[in-house]
Amino acid sequence: PGTYDENYFEMGINGISGNNNSGELSNLESITIIGVDGPEQTILNANFNSRIFRFQDMRSVSLSGLTLTKGASPAPGGAINVQFVDTLKVSNVIFDLNTVGNSMGDRGNAYGGAVAISNVSHAIFRDVSFNNNFLNSQFHDETIGGGAVQIWNNSPDKPYINAVFENCSFYGNGLTSSFDNNYATGAAVNISSGVELKFMNTRFEYNYIDV
Repeated sequence: PGTYDENYFEMGINGISGNNNSGELSNLESITIIGVDGPEQTILNANFNSRIFRFQDMRSVSLSGLTLTKGASPAPGGAINVQFVDTLKVSNVIFDLNTVGNSMGDRGNAYGGAVAISNVSHAIFRDVSFNNNFLNSQFHDETIGGGAVQIWNNSPDKPYINAVFENCSFYGNGLTSSFDNNYATGAAVNISSGVELKFMNTRFEYNYIDV
């Protein structure tokens, strides 16, 4: 338990690399990260300096008992970005006040304020809260989507991605823009074609689009 002001930029088959962890672990195929005393006691705070986790080319990723807060990135997924992972399981996690915004970097479309998932066979979220995550576009004529979550499937090897949200909540997530002529979709969740999405006992409140 505790509050940690660290982040790990990359996790995958080549190990972990980041601010303070440059390849100590190798051949990392699966990872489980558990906050043993629950999300109120185990807090990962990026202080809007960077994304918290990126997982790529792995068999399985499991997160539980964590709060992930104030992650920020100019690229998709303010808190976590997950690509080419067979199974992603997230349970009893709070995603709070994470953001993606191209004001942080070069011009580019913004997706997934808290979570961005691409080419993941199975994504399961149980007892997860998404609170006050947001996207902010600082340019004209851009596309933004998924104030909390963005899910893509652009892999010919995966005809469908299965994503399940059970006993989850989406509160106060949204999309904003400082300019006109932007296209916004999915105040809370945005998906591409080839994604089979199921919500069970999941609540949406006060999510917004303001562009």
